[in-house]
Amino acid sequence: MGMPLVSATLEGNGADDPLYFPTWEKIVKVIGHKKFVFIADCKAGSIATRGQIAANGGIYCVPIPMSGQNPQYLKQWVLDPPSEIVDICLPQPGAEENLVGKGFEVELGKLWLNQQTNQCYPFAD
Repeated sequence: MGMPLVSATLEGNGADDPLYFPTWEKIVKVIGHKKFVFIADCKAGSIATRGQIAANGGIYCVPIPMSGQNPQYLKQWVLDPPSEIVDICLPQPGAEENLVGKGFEVELGKLWLNQQTNQCYPFAD
């Protein structure tokens, strides 16, 4: 339905970055569980926000801000994916799934940054 569950009106004279995790917590209270995808803008993509949501059992989908080391990491991951590449398909009722692309997942907290080379690597399981 696309109906907002939580909203906030802010003054605009301060950073809203620290408000994303408390907003996620409010949504958990409103719907009574954590089995939803929290979708937000790139300001919710900070390590702190994503880490808090993940540590509390949440799932999120946010664009990663193209600042700091992120552009370098993304380029490295595209050239040398840190995990298995999988097909991305759209289900077609009564027909075969429609392949729309390929992708891979990078799980927060499973990466290690080599300070010497500035390269990011997945932890071995």
